[in-house]
Amino acid sequence: QQGEIVAAKAAFENVLAGNADQTEASFYLSMILLAEHDSKGESILEEVSADPNASADIQAFNTTWQEAMQTKNAQYKNSLLAFALLENNQPYLALKVIKPVVEEVPQYRDAHYLLAVSYYQTNQLDKALVSVNNALKIDKGHAASKELKETIKKESEESN
Repeated sequence: QQGEIVAAKAAFENVLAGNADQTEASFYLSMILLAEHDSKGESILEEVSADPNASADIQAFNTTWQEAMQTKNAQYKNSLLAFALLENNQPYLALKVIKPVVEEVPQYRDAHYLLAVSYYQTNQLDKALVSVNNALKIDKGHAASKELKETIKKESEESN
């Protein structure tokens, strides 16, 4: 997956080198750079968000990113980034962001849940089930995790 992210980054940079007025390409590049913790991503996002023709997805992502920037807690900031990436159908980037959070704070339920969603969206159902079970070990009543677990189990049964 890392190789694909690098290739996508290069492709967006090439598109933008030929025509810098590509709002969507700039937006995708900003997401990649933010996932890599590259500050250029923030300035590109700011620029595309200021475009009066920016899509609702760009505006929503920027709103979540601005919320993330208000916190000093790096794990929470990365969780918000992973959430925004998932909302924009970027589960591989979300995986890149959320895996370290789970490693750094193993008792962070939402990180396990976001990791499970990322695995689910990349069709890694076994890993998704492990992660959602970890979230439920921390909080047995977490409704979103319960729902995701049922979905994963149903899809696993259908594929067997």
